[in-house]
Amino acid sequence: PGRPGPSGRLRRGSEGPVKVADSTAFHTQAQQFDPSVLTADLLEQLLENLPPETEARALRALQLEPAALVPPERFCWEMAKMPRLRNMLQALRVRHTLPPLLHRANTALGCVAEATRQIMASAALLSLLQALLAHGNFVNAGTPRGGATGVKLDGLEKANSLRTQDGKGTLLRYVCAQLPSCQQALLAELGHVKQAVRVPLVEVLALVR
Repeated sequence: PGRPGPSGRLRRGSEGPVKVADSTAFHTQAQQFDPSVLTADLLEQLLENLPPETEARALRALQLEPAALVPPERFCWEMAKMPRLRNMLQALRVRHTLPPLLHRANTALGCVAEATRQIMASAALLSLLQALLAHGNFVNAGTPRGGATGVKLDGLEKANSLRTQDGKGTLLRYVCAQLPSCQQALLAELGHVKQAVRVPLVEVLALVR
């Protein structure tokens, strides 16, 4: 068959779609799939510039001497000869990117775990929830919502949205004011909570899965 015309992906200058000093040497190194040679950035460039299978077949079918090919065509011809190249490059990319992603996930989940431990162990938070329960039952006395035996954590948000008659305070602030050193104790006992609430948990769980 005749020599195919260069595709649009090959028209990127005489240095080829990926800049390497010696494409033959690089091809030999790439065959070994050495992570020290195929860095994460280089893998991204390679995957972006790999010819589609139809073009790869045309390159493999060339009846010309490799030396007759211009550098971009020579580079793609050498890479096209490697079977399942795209899948192997993608696997190597995962090898590069997965460890830092897992480190991020472990750090984030560790922060959430520590915040959870602090919440479960906080005496100040327990006192606050008990006080909120008592005040809530007083406010809701004579209604179906009165006489509650417990309070959920989202009760904190509800108490913070229930404002006083003058609009200057909330039930949560009022209850905290009745408890000596409540705010200072909460800050001391729940140091990781503020950081944990910033963790994009859905994104982290997606990384783990």
